[in-house]
Amino acid sequence: MGEIGYNASASTGVTLLTATEWRSVVVTGEALEKSKMAVGESQSYTATVEDSKVPAEALPPTFAVRLEADGVVLASVSFTPAIYDPATRKCAISFTAPSAILGKKTVRLAWDDQVP
Repeated sequence: MGEIGYNASASTGVTLLTATEWRSVVVTGEALEKSKMAVGESQSYTATVEDSKVPAEALPPTFAVRLEADGVVLASVSFTPAIYDPATRKCAISFTAPSAILGKKTVRLAWDDQVP
């Protein structure tokens, strides 16, 4: 009798569900270095950013945000150590004013759904 061999294949499998705990992001203490600026001038936006868990937790360094002025993107960053301090939960984002934001604008953080 010869050797017995088995063909490569896979089983039919079983379902595995993983759960994602969705949390809101809470932004407080938003501030600009200067309330007025000229086109091409640089300045900094600061805020405290944390999740909605009680007690609140810091966000991961992969968390990505956009700094926007009424829909115009001023900066797109992740919460790396240069941008975000997880101990204090403070972020600081520098940007340069483009000509597209002439006039009075509201500067805010924006982000998409994220799973780190």
